[in-house]
Amino acid sequence: PGIEYLQGAGLMILFSRMITLSDEQIRPVIEYLDSGKPIFAIRTANHGFLQNFPYVVNGKPVRFGEDVLGGAFRNHHGNWHQDSTRGILVEAQQGNPILRGVVDIWGQSDVYRTYPEGQALPADCTALVYGQPLVGRNHDDAPNPEKEPLPIAWTKTWTGQKGLPARVFHCTMGSARDYQSAGLRRLS
Repeated sequence: PGIEYLQGAGLMILFSRMITLSDEQIRPVIEYLDSGKPIFAIRTANHGFLQNFPYVVNGKPVRFGEDVLGGAFRNHHGNWHQDSTRGILVEAQQGNPILRGVVDIWGQSDVYRTYPEGQALPADCTALVYGQPLVGRNHDDAPNPEKEPLPIAWTKTWTGQKGLPARVFHCTMGSARDYQSAGLRRLS
């Protein structure tokens, strides 16, 4: 309901998960992706549209998570419902305005793997925060030594069919309990 309001929106905020929309319902989303306006995506948005995503740019079908957001859910990198996540700010991005005032990120959700093992975040993405899986579900639990930190927040630029660049921010944390973290609220 209300998807028609996306046409006049100045920002699209997505917190979707495996939505299947009719051609008529998905049209405003595709039109927005061509608008050059910013996109803000939270947690499961990277697998928000798995079915019926009829969007093509330069003759190539667009994969929403991978192409638009910079990474799609591939697996739980942490132990699902057993680990929690400590956010680690990327040193080289300390001056980024998105990180201004962000000091402590922690959440009970686990880290998502958004690219194949042995690879990295796509080159057109700028990692802002890495997520270190912890060995439990408490703020002060130790890092899981068997799990490397993976990007959990990044920016990129998306260019749709009209050639208009759009700024994209994606954070793979974002469950309700994650937002008890003042650092994550500040980031998002």
